[in-house]
Amino acid sequence: MAIKHIEDPVKVTDVARWLDRSVNSVSMIIDRMVKVGLVIRRRDLPDRRAVRLTMTSKAKEAFVPATIAGWELIQEILSSLSDEDILTLSRLLEVLRDKTYDYLGSGEVVEKVKIDEAENMAWFMKQAAKYSSLSTPEAKPQGGEKEKTI
Repeated sequence: MAIKHIEDPVKVTDVARWLDRSVNSVSMIIDRMVKVGLVIRRRDLPDRRAVRLTMTSKAKEAFVPATIAGWELIQEILSSLSDEDILTLSRLLEVLRDKTYDYLGSGEVVEKVKIDEAENMAWFMKQAAKYSSLSTPEAKPQGGEKEKTI
C-alpha cells in the first residue's frame, strides 16, 4: 500500500517513514516481496546508492483483493464491539498517542507528526470507505460475474 501511494520515486526510507518502521525491517520485507515477484528494485536515481521501488503487475493485481481481505479482517475483529465501544477505544488510543507525544516533547518533529497523522487519517478513511463498499455482500461478484476492480 505504501509503495502504491507514495509519490515517485519511492525509496525504502520513504516506505519506512510512511509505516513508522525502521529502514532495516522494511528492507527485509521488501527483500521478501522482491523474491515473490511483487516489487522491483531499480538503481536509476541521480544518487546511485538510492534504490527506487516499483510494484509489479502481479502486485497490482493482488492489491485490491488483499486490501478488501484486510478490511474484512478489521471489520470482523471489531464486530464484537458496539459503535459506542469503538468510539471509546478510539478516544483511549488518542489519549495514549497524545501522552506519547508529550513524552517525546513538543517541537517541530511532534507537530509535523501530528499534521502528517491528520492527513494520513483523512486519506485512510477515504480509502477504507472505498474498499469497505467492495467487501459488502451486494458488491461481491455473483456466479459468472467478473470481480470489480479499482
